[in-house]
Amino acid sequence: MFTDLPSKYARFVCAMDLQKIKVLLCASWTFSIALDMSTHMSVSYLDTRIRLFHCGQIINLHLLAIPMYDSHTGEAMFNAIIPVLDVLCPDWKEVMLGVTTDGERKMTGSSKGMATRFQKVCSSGFMRVWCGLHQLDLVLQKAFKAARMGQFHSSMTSTIAYLRRQAKLIRTMNSTAPLLQDKRWESMLKCCTWFKSNRIKIATHLAMENPACKPPDKWWLCLTLIHLLSKRAVITFRSLESYTALVSEQVEALKRLSRDLLSVFGGRAVLDADRVNLVQLESNHVFSDDRTILVNPNTILDLLLDDGTFTIQILDSLGPDLAFELVKDFALVIANLVASVNIIEPERNNKNEALEGNTPPALPRDLIKLKGRDISALINLHRDRLHSRWSEVEIDMIEQEHAALTDLYASQAEFRRQIDEASSELKTVTAFEDAWKDMLHRFAGGLATTFPGTSSVESDFSVLKWEKKLSKSRLTNFSLEGALHSKQYDLLESLTGLEINE
Repeated sequence: MFTDLPSKYARFVCAMDLQKIKVLLCASWTFSIALDMSTHMSVSYLDTRIRLFHCGQIINLHLLAIPMYDSHTGEAMFNAIIPVLDVLCPDWKEVMLGVTTDGERKMTGSSKGMATRFQKVCSSGFMRVWCGLHQLDLVLQKAFKAARMGQFHSSMTSTIAYLRRQAKLIRTMNSTAPLLQDKRWESMLKCCTWFKSNRIKIATHLAMENPACKPPDKWWLCLTLIHLLSKRAVITFRSLESYTALVSEQVEALKRLSRDLLSVFGGRAVLDADRVNLVQLESNHVFSDDRTILVNPNTILDLLLDDGTFTIQILDSLGPDLAFELVKDFALVIANLVASVNIIEPERNNKNEALEGNTPPALPRDLIKLKGRDISALINLHRDRLHSRWSEVEIDMIEQEHAALTDLYASQAEFRRQIDEASSELKTVTAFEDAWKDMLHRFAGGLATTFPGTSSVESDFSVLKWEKKLSKSRLTNFSLEGALHSKQYDLLESLTGLEINE
């Protein structure tokens, strides 16, 4: 009697959510999507999320997790999502602002990639973003594998495999070594934290048993430095996992990370004036391969000396020459890492090449820097998109309200102070309500909808794997979609009572 109730509820939740999403999309002048692929229980899913601006806030919503039973080509993924967009937003080609992916070739290929297919059919000003956090993930993985000439990573893998087989040690420590995953840099932080927290017990056990995989003492020094590096990086990742983070915030966060790493590890950018003293600098600094960053190994040595007795004893046993060789090696790792972080650009062109300095202005601190001709050019770039929802009178008001904003910045000291403080401290929110007029607010809010990354899409996969675990292996895709949509039902229900005036 009640066996069909779950499927009915799933259909009801999905229908209600998708209807509300359609209303929101049809009322918004623009929106963006983010897509990612994942495989679970031998079934591949193309997960899609949308972001739009509604009643003064950015809304990030799950759309669909589409099962992909056949090929996973760019064409197949594009054809899978198109019917959904056609139903929910019939004029999506005119209004969609951008697409964000994890950078895989099938997503970003210059001729057949899914992002390329979207760009070809959408209006001018279309943005394609390669998740900056995925790019940082790749850069960090490369740095980890370069430490100690590639030996650190392999030693950690073999040591973890050995320690996970030591039942007596596991019982004594009441802890098991975490696995090191090649594709997730955060697993390195987890492993380094575990090793460092238990280093006395682990080192004692390895010294007694002397297994073939026992790493050399200097491996522990490298682990200490990579642990410090990973802790700095995780701050950047956590700051950008918000559902409403902006592309411009991602760019600024990467710059902050670069500055932070240089400060901690004793590095700086190579200046034009340094070219004269290269010989002297090279005698006590390490340069990145592209000669843009230099790092002082002595600063890294100081970090180790401040790490406690365990580390100091290893340094003493190595002697000054071997110790300095190790810190020089790590200085090169840091220099190359920072140089790589400095060239990360989330926004890409139609060839998936970095598109520098093209992030759309979405905050007051960005808009006040624009001249009247700049805001006019920006509006013209998106005019086809705007015409789908705006009248010419409303479009003209964007320019007038921008002029009022810049006038207020020039004439009111308190407002100028708030904007300047937000800019210097890289704050997201600024108290600008008095000057944030309706048309300019809607315009900038729409430009802010582009996803900076795919972390929110990946969170869907976490939910998916939780909902469809082994005990629920027979759960249908419709029931699964119902579970995913039910998690945002309250959010959409709360928006229903608001007047949609985009």
